[in-house]
Amino acid sequence: GSGHPKSAAAALAAGHGGDESEDEEDILASKLAAVGREVKAASAAVLHDRMLFQDPNFSVANPEGAVAPHSETEVTVQFTPDYTREYEVLAYLEVQGRTERLPVVFKGKGLGPAAVFSYDVLDVGDTFVNTLHQYEVELQNRGKIDVHYQLTPPSTPFGHKFTFEPAIGHLAGGDIQVIRVKLLSDLLGPFDEAFTWTIKGSSTPLVLQFKGHVCGPSFE
Repeated sequence: GSGHPKSAAAALAAGHGGDESEDEEDILASKLAAVGREVKAASAAVLHDRMLFQDPNFSVANPEGAVAPHSETEVTVQFTPDYTREYEVLAYLEVQGRTERLPVVFKGKGLGPAAVFSYDVLDVGDTFVNTLHQYEVELQNRGKIDVHYQLTPPSTPFGHKFTFEPAIGHLAGGDIQVIRVKLLSDLLGPFDEAFTWTIKGSSTPLVLQFKGHVCGPSFE
């Protein structure tokens, strides 16, 4: 009588083990099917990708086409540099009927903005303490691309006595911007201040230098 319950319990345990095994097989089969779909999709993407030339600075307007026998075709390449430096990119031309691709080298030089001040150094001579002095300097764009400029805030005691208007802006090619400079100092003594202007796209900033002497009031 006591052996029958043990047999039923054993059969029940065996039944549970079989269900778990089937669940694991289902999960594994599902994962394999998902991986298979991903591989198939990737393979299809590779087959449909014509592997045309792509580059952030060089672009080809007509990257593929046909050339009739004993004729030629014109290919337009656009160069858009980001910085002032040399650029060189290697591309390949695939021709039907040839086993080896033809190498094509694209080269270019990025030219930065051509901005200059009408003066590099202004010697304003003697100025009076607590008296407003005003000057004008021209910022010229001698290039063909826009110039975006910004004054780096000065950090010296005399540098804080100068104000520039405008201190930030942009110039189209060939344009000129008049920079109005004001000096109002409560400090006495000589000064020699170099004001740095950053130019977007150029690694070399512009420097505008002011020097002179702030004098106190004189009485006769």
